[in-house]
Amino acid sequence: MVRTLIKHEVLRTGPMMGLILGVGTLVLLGSGFLTHLNVPVVSVVFGVFGLFLVGGMWPFVQLVLAVDFWRTSWGRMGYLTHSLPVRGSVILGARLVWGAVIQVIALAWTVLASLAMAYLGGPVFQGDGPAMEEAIPRFLASLGELLPWWQWVLVVLLALFLGWFYLVMFYFAATIGSDPKLAGLGVVGPILAWIASYLVTSILCFGAIFLPIGLTYAGGGLELGLVDTLHAYQVQENNIIPLGWVVAMVVLVVACIPWMVHNWNRRISLR
Repeated sequence: MVRTLIKHEVLRTGPMMGLILGVGTLVLLGSGFLTHLNVPVVSVVFGVFGLFLVGGMWPFVQLVLAVDFWRTSWGRMGYLTHSLPVRGSVILGARLVWGAVIQVIALAWTVLASLAMAYLGGPVFQGDGPAMEEAIPRFLASLGELLPWWQWVLVVLLALFLGWFYLVMFYFAATIGSDPKLAGLGVVGPILAWIASYLVTSILCFGAIFLPIGLTYAGGGLELGLVDTLHAYQVQENNIIPLGWVVAMVVLVVACIPWMVHNWNRRISLR
């Protein structure tokens, strides 16, 4: 049944995601080409616009998914969703799994879009730099000098978790904001719930930064261990990356998902 639900999510939201990423790709390529023309003012404006597009596409996709999640769970479409012969927690689980898949797609698009902007606005496309067959090996070699490949895999997994975490918090706000006590507020309920969850997340992550766990860059790789984050901040050490905020996010996910499961199973109130 879970596979069927995920397939339904793919068929329902896949075309929408494809349209968003497709239009974003066309706009990005156009911005990159106009940047390459070196037209005064125009190239700068479209270059900045392209950077904003690259940085904003992933959050925009998250927001679109969150709105769709809310509309199809508690709006008029919610009647169809909750009429399925499965527990609400199963439907929620399928949507969280599909949301995780979307994170992979969004990250891949962001990386490829960043490379496209760098290529279209860089010396390689203009014919002033090395050829592509030389530029790509150099770029990969520089990445290998910075971190070993397995640590790059961990960086990618961390980026995917961050994206999925924010999607979970969007879904959490939509779920709690549509609780029977807040359902009468309409869209205001999820907005208030998101503001409250954002404040709690910010406070917890800021406090968790000072947990004595982090990464130290030793040249050629990262090392996990105990770190004095406060001392590193005071002496302005740049080779330490605190990881306490990751611990806080994991704790929040562990706390929020069971809460959502409870609401989906027992506290559904359709508008």
